[in-house]
Amino acid sequence: MFYNSTRSNQTKVSSAQAITQGISKEGGLFVPECLPKLDASVLNELAEKSYVERAEFILGKFLTDFTPDEIEHCARNAYNDTKFKSNQIAEISHLTEGTYMLELWHGPTSAFKDMALQMLPQLLSAALRKTGEKRTACILAATSGDTGKAAMAGFADVPQTCIQVYYPKDGVSPVQERQMVTQEGENVDAKAGAAMFATRTGVPIVPVYVSRKKYWFRRSPVIIGKPITPKIAGRKATSEELEKIMNDVMEQIYQLGETA
Repeated sequence: MFYNSTRSNQTKVSSAQAITQGISKEGGLFVPECLPKLDASVLNELAEKSYVERAEFILGKFLTDFTPDEIEHCARNAYNDTKFKSNQIAEISHLTEGTYMLELWHGPTSAFKDMALQMLPQLLSAALRKTGEKRTACILAATSGDTGKAAMAGFADVPQTCIQVYYPKDGVSPVQERQMVTQEGENVDAKAGAAMFATRTGVPIVPVYVSRKKYWFRRSPVIIGKPITPKIAGRKATSEELEKIMNDVMEQIYQLGETA
């Protein structure tokens, strides 16, 4: 299966390329060319399998350039009883007759984002090996709370990756800040800044490649306390102008990563 960009159907990459690139060069998101079709009998079989087995099956349908062993390795590293309090990973509670609740808070940070952010680092690490990338993928993430901690917990000590998280000083809860600054791992770091975010949209978690370990932590490309002001000539910026601001920032990040 190949992946196209939401901004160009001429773009065609493998799943490993999509994972390592993060977003398409023209700023679009990668989406699969088609969706696998599953009949009722397959769904009934999946219902009897464990969460990890279901994850392996579904990922195998979308990551066709990954081997079964690679997918199994990623799934079992992401979803296991050392990281999740329940061996069911995502528990289903019976509330009342005909009413059930899916519990997504049994991960290492008690945030539903653990469900994705325990898997993503495993897939990225595997994709880097598949594509022959020798540099380290440095993840830059801005957070207003639980996303940062979940991302740090997911990437902690994952081979060939490092993560730098930025959060607004006095803009997260004391618990969230303690979670981030006490995260264990040789490849994780968090910094507080005076700036709030210019916009909540269009800011993806992006891998930027660096050739030296800890490079990003020594020479941070983000000037803490010097925010991008979302105003143009004294007025509030339009959505188009905000998009241009963020695109310019992303371009600078990519250029810095390429020269590292």
